[in-house]
Amino acid sequence: PAREDGIVARCIRHVWTQQETSQILKACKVQGVTITALVNSASARASVCGTPEPQNAAAADAYYYFEFSQSIDLTSKAPRTSTTGEVETATRIAFYPIIIRVPRATAHSADTSRAVLGTAREFNARNAEFVQSPYFWHFLDMYLPFFDQRHMSNLSGAGKPLMPYMSSLGELKTLLPSRYPVMHPEQNGHGGSGAEGAGGSETAEIIVTDHITASRIDAQTVSSLLYTFDGKLHLQFKWNAGRLSGARVDEWFKRTVDITSSGGAAA
Repeated sequence: PAREDGIVARCIRHVWTQQETSQILKACKVQGVTITALVNSASARASVCGTPEPQNAAAADAYYYFEFSQSIDLTSKAPRTSTTGEVETATRIAFYPIIIRVPRATAHSADTSRAVLGTAREFNARNAEFVQSPYFWHFLDMYLPFFDQRHMSNLSGAGKPLMPYMSSLGELKTLLPSRYPVMHPEQNGHGGSGAEGAGGSETAEIIVTDHITASRIDAQTVSSLLYTFDGKLHLQFKWNAGRLSGARVDEWFKRTVDITSSGGAAA
């Protein structure tokens, strides 16, 4: 149901199997790109491959230009230890831009896997140029005012089309184990026998088989969340159905998933 401010929060997601995830990861390693680059590139291709080329394509620009906003934990770019010797545990998030140029012929190529992996290499290169630049902090400082201005323009409906904001968390098992042992009370200093619980049974455990997050940047903002858990790649997309048609999102999201999977098929 819609809230008083007209926001109708919606979420859609896809989970690749362990085998599919393994194939996608293998293809990315062979091509020297990240899964983040592949999924962003797939989403860009999905936004244009669903529409036919204009009849006057020869007179049009020969390229598509895509602008992405990626999140980064700034603590990865600065020491985590303070002057007092304490370890910084906070996460400080900022956004930075990636702009890529894709030939129309590539975007509409019938060879989907080759096209999307080629775009992913372009994405990777532009990402490295920004993040690894010795002027990273200067570029970020210059970009943030534009980011805020563009964000407010999009909320008012006056902004230009942009790709969804992307947060890529990597492998969550490094932070959230998939298995948790359950200790019987008798094992906690009350006569337990080590690896066995009451009655000689083995220690039980809780196995986490799935994971979903409810975090969001802004209720009015379209955003993607990418992560791997238990060897399975997860992609979530959140949007305000009060401003964006669910049917359009479903079509675009399905194309994104299919194109990402086609990149893995190249392995």
